[in-house]
Amino acid sequence: MAIIFADYQEQRSAFYELCKPTCNKPILFFEGESGSGKTSLLRECMSQILADIKHITFDCKTTISISEFFSRSVRKVGWEGLSEFRKSVLNLSKGLSINVHDIKQKGNQNTIDVALRAEDEKEREQRQTLLTDAWFRDVRNLDNSLLVIVDTFEKSISEMSNWFCGPFLARIPDTPQMRVLVAGQKTPDINNIEWGDSCNRHQLLGISDAHEWMPVVEAMGCYINMDDPLTWLAGVCYAMKGKPSEIIKIIETLPKRETV
Repeated sequence: MAIIFADYQEQRSAFYELCKPTCNKPILFFEGESGSGKTSLLRECMSQILADIKHITFDCKTTISISEFFSRSVRKVGWEGLSEFRKSVLNLSKGLSINVHDIKQKGNQNTIDVALRAEDEKEREQRQTLLTDAWFRDVRNLDNSLLVIVDTFEKSISEMSNWFCGPFLARIPDTPQMRVLVAGQKTPDINNIEWGDSCNRHQLLGISDAHEWMPVVEAMGCYINMDDPLTWLAGVCYAMKGKPSEIIKIIETLPKRETV
């Protein structure tokens, strides 16, 4: 099904710039309250990703751990593309009867979980750093770009959020192949000395221009049975404070055009 989308042209243009090889700000945030159209915007952006860009998508409404992040990257890139990371996983798992054959048989996340496991918090953080460094060494050797897309960031668990905002994003400016897009009611603090200069943030304030919604009405096969459809739609946009999710609900109640 085609994505029906209205406006946010500036934000879509920012995403297109993000995907260019010449991009000088490889981190992009879309921040907006519930109903502002963040997820729809992400879907629209994802539909435009070129085939030569690998992308990994996460929705933090489900529990996304650090090991889950690494596991999905293995599924996307393959162990053969993450040789340094694989060596680090095996080194951190020494004495636990884990080898390359076990990785293939037992599943990625289970094996990475073992490599990250530690009773002491400091040791666990050290293991995270070792695996993160190895992962980024591999990414820097990739032929094409790797895009990480995160939705509903405000729901991320604390350990994942701390790692993502710290060690992960801190390595992005030094990794030309990496691109990151984060959406949420809250996004990481852009005033970060390590990666803030490599980041653009866009506020999603809703779409209040009725002209932007008329094509959506038509695309949904509806019509406005009023003498002045645009004025009526402008009233809807005003009443709904430009929230796409609410405006779409109103459009869905409109009469449908007859199909021949």
